[in-house]
Amino acid sequence: MANKRLTLPKSWPKFASFINAIAICLVGMATIVFVSESCSKAKFESLRRDNHVVFIDFFKYYICGKLASAPDIHDRHSPYAPDVQYKYLASYANATDRQKVEYIEYPPQDFVLMMPLAQLPPHQAYIAFVLANALLGSGGLLYLCSVQKKGWRSICYILAALACAPMFRAVTLGQPTFGLLGLMALYIATWQRKKNLAAGLLLALIAIKPQYAVFMGVQALAARRYKIVLMSLLAMAVLLIVAACVIGPQNIAIYPSVIANAARATNLAGSYGEQMANLRAMLMVLAGLDKDAALTACSFACAVSLVALFIICSVTLSTSNKLTANPALAIVFALYFSPHVHVYDTVLLILLAITAPANAVILTTGMSILPLASWLPFFLPHSQQTGITLPFAFVDLAVLLLALSALASQPVTKGGASRGNST
Repeated sequence: MANKRLTLPKSWPKFASFINAIAICLVGMATIVFVSESCSKAKFESLRRDNHVVFIDFFKYYICGKLASAPDIHDRHSPYAPDVQYKYLASYANATDRQKVEYIEYPPQDFVLMMPLAQLPPHQAYIAFVLANALLGSGGLLYLCSVQKKGWRSICYILAALACAPMFRAVTLGQPTFGLLGLMALYIATWQRKKNLAAGLLLALIAIKPQYAVFMGVQALAARRYKIVLMSLLAMAVLLIVAACVIGPQNIAIYPSVIANAARATNLAGSYGEQMANLRAMLMVLAGLDKDAALTACSFACAVSLVALFIICSVTLSTSNKLTANPALAIVFALYFSPHVHVYDTVLLILLAITAPANAVILTTGMSILPLASWLPFFLPHSQQTGITLPFAFVDLAVLLLALSALASQPVTKGGASRGNST
């Protein structure tokens, strides 16, 4: 009995896909109605006048492109100045009576990457933004599933990603989460197929969310995939050089201080540490730490977790344990320990479900009910926004612990992976 494998009923994949199909139809219809009503020029303008733009994160990306394209050199070279950002937000997104500025703290390369988007009117730009993310996300997931040879279960995973509450949150905010999911899926697939140069380029693009790129880069170093690291650094250098030419080299140099100041400023909105889905939110809501103390503690834990991830992957480099050579493991570490993780980011957990070992049954089956389970916090009694967001921090922690337990239970034999070629 001790060696008996835990298996699922043969009908489970079909049942799970059926449930997910129902969920995605309902969520999809609601999203289409919601977006179609808001994507006309008149609707965008009325929302702006009412100071109630629901796609605020999209507008922040849109304004990145507008700032990088600004004819006024002062505006173009002051993209992180709150007063300049306020002027553009008032023009394109919000009314002028906001008490706090929705601060844009995106990396310098984002300003350049969003320049093509800013050439379109807002309503057309939003449609292009959604379509680009849809194509990138679905294409990346399909390619990863074909590499993994998951068969019928692949449909379950893709539907789970699309129909969960975090994805709906990403769409209504205007976050590029589905596109990022596609980039990460492509990165994992190219990693596993040992296409190091392509993986390096993808890692540089993933750095639009640097909190994930750092963890993935550390894992690549631990696995001695030096070509990936070097290619990503080279591509990042090119992007930053172009950004320096457009928005000024001083903005590249000051970016670390921009992040630090934005996280602690009391007159700027956009961080919302207590509403995140990670350790930082737990420290603020459960431990009662103030904003600065929680950020400091979480940053320290983030550094420790990077070291732990490096050690785990380095020690098992010469074994047959494939889980430690799976970039999805680094993503799960980042989701819990990174100082900046929102609810919509938890959709990235689907990557671990797709790539997890077959005998990690609890982990993989848990993801099959994600579409329905992720909506539960919205219906449970709560008096504050944290009542909705904090459960997702526990989800991130639970998946991290499941991944580590699956790692510990995997057979460890010497000679499973050669140096520089671990897959």
